[in-house]
Amino acid sequence: MTMHSESFRSISKITKWLVILSIATIIIALINTGAFFALNYQTRDAQLQSIDLVFLIIAALILVIEIVALIVTLYWFYRANKNIHAFGAKEVSSPIMAVVWWFIPILDLWKPHSIAQQIWKASNPQIILSNGIEWKNSPRSNVIILWWVLFLLSIFIGIPGEFITPPESEQLSYNNTYAEQSMPIYLGLLNILSTIPAIVSTFFFIRIIRRISAWQEIKSGKSI
Repeated sequence: MTMHSESFRSISKITKWLVILSIATIIIALINTGAFFALNYQTRDAQLQSIDLVFLIIAALILVIEIVALIVTLYWFYRANKNIHAFGAKEVSSPIMAVVWWFIPILDLWKPHSIAQQIWKASNPQIILSNGIEWKNSPRSNVIILWWVLFLLSIFIGIPGEFITPPESEQLSYNNTYAEQSMPIYLGLLNILSTIPAIVSTFFFIRIIRRISAWQEIKSGKSI
């Protein structure tokens, strides 16, 4: 049995764009990590000449891609959530709140995950929404759990690196080997430890959005 509603709108195109942006974030993260260690092995003078330009370009790319990816992700959640309402799902978050939860401190640690689970369950074409609440009996997606846990892990691991900087006196001292070498290596390790779960999380995210998009096409009756 398939369903179709006038309020249903395909998310296939927005999903394709989100996949592209997600892959771009993976590539730029790898470039950022590689650039960090490449510059770390240069001489101090070479670092002073190149580090500003290289990291300025990388930082600009990261900022632009992350902002665009965030906007597209939020729109994807809005549209995907609106579609499950079109399918007749009840007792699910509203499309607006599916976006707002991402910006509410503390609640943003689990609410987006909860919204993703609702969308996943209600989009499944095998779940017939006769009364609108049948999706509740569907098991949670382990892929979504892994995506969210790894996403949060990457954030929490990366937080210390944002606040750890060598004292100004050590930054200017060419004789202080510990300040010039140990600290960058330490920050580099934090970078790697946060980048790995972020990349794996992104791969899970791509799998999730592609599966939901395909399911919604089937459930709407537009794809058999």
